[in-house]
Amino acid sequence: MKPLFLLLVAFAAAVGFAHFSATDSGFVIIGYQGKVLTTTFTFFVIVLISATIAAILLVRFLRGVFGLQQRLRRWGEAQRLKRAHHALGNGLLALASGEFAKAERLLSKSADGDYLPEVHYLAAAEAAQAQRATARRNSYLRLADTSDEAGIALDIKRLQWAIENREFDEARDLILSLKRSAPGNLQALKLELELYREADEPQSILEVAPMLRRDRVISHDETIAMENQAAATLIKRADDIDMLQDTWNGLPKSVRAHPQVLATHCRRLDNFGRANDAEALLRKALDRRLEGGLVEAYGDVNCEVPVKQLRKVEAWRVSHPDRSDLKEAQAKLALRAGLWQQARELLGELIDQQPLPLRYELLADAYEQLDMVDQAHESRRAGLAMATAGATS
Repeated sequence: MKPLFLLLVAFAAAVGFAHFSATDSGFVIIGYQGKVLTTTFTFFVIVLISATIAAILLVRFLRGVFGLQQRLRRWGEAQRLKRAHHALGNGLLALASGEFAKAERLLSKSADGDYLPEVHYLAAAEAAQAQRATARRNSYLRLADTSDEAGIALDIKRLQWAIENREFDEARDLILSLKRSAPGNLQALKLELELYREADEPQSILEVAPMLRRDRVISHDETIAMENQAAATLIKRADDIDMLQDTWNGLPKSVRAHPQVLATHCRRLDNFGRANDAEALLRKALDRRLEGGLVEAYGDVNCEVPVKQLRKVEAWRVSHPDRSDLKEAQAKLALRAGLWQQARELLGELIDQQPLPLRYELLADAYEQLDMVDQAHESRRAGLAMATAGATS
């Protein structure tokens, strides 16, 4: 529509000009340095229009000539960028498929042609790391370190590789650096947890666990399991009763209340000759809730007066007569209390329900105390056969 409109305007102007010049063509006088040039107005307008058109065409021509170099440069840059992206894609595919030497070659040679060469260098460093080429890896990392954002990504990769190579001192330095440069970075927090796991530092795991739970770095259930495992490990490493109590008092209440942790602590109390303290802790917890792990630990705690424990287990069984863990704890305590016949009957019932190597072993102990030697040997053979079958299957 626009060209048609312009054509109509030009046509109207031409008609008007022709009409004007037909009635009175007029003239134009130009004087310059004493010389006078006279021409008709019509001819002057034609010359002026022609000169204007020629000037416009000349400007366009010169612009095209001077713009050709820029177009050629942009075309060359587009071709280099296309080749760089193609090499990046092929390099990443080679890296994913385990062709690390090929990936490194593609990624490193194409870096200069891309707007983000640090991406190429970082991926090339990954390929060099996979080949255990530490010097080349570090060289690529230096080339990739071009901005603050790249620096954070590089520190995270360095941290990951330091953990893989078990360079724990370097990993700790990188964690401190990331806490300053990128506080709250979830990937850094996840790698910090990985460091403490690999370095076997349960105390550090307990310290970082609240942040993991708050930021949902790992699931809630996994965080709980991790805390409990770390606490149980610390308890098992206590060398004496004082160290055990200090460790226990230093644990969060929520961790101490977990059955796994409480059972581990009470077994260690029993090991250090504090069976009565262990029994009291377990009894209070079991009065609130009969947890399986705590029931088993209660049956294993070796108090001076096992009859007291036995009566407590019997009281729990009144309201939970079908629980096999309570029956097994009762059988263990009956053995320690010298009630051989009661233990034999309980263990016989348990084996009928579910034969287990430990139950056969306990039943053999009861038979021996009852001078039933043949039955004791048969029970031990049955338990050993079951344990051996389970170990070799």
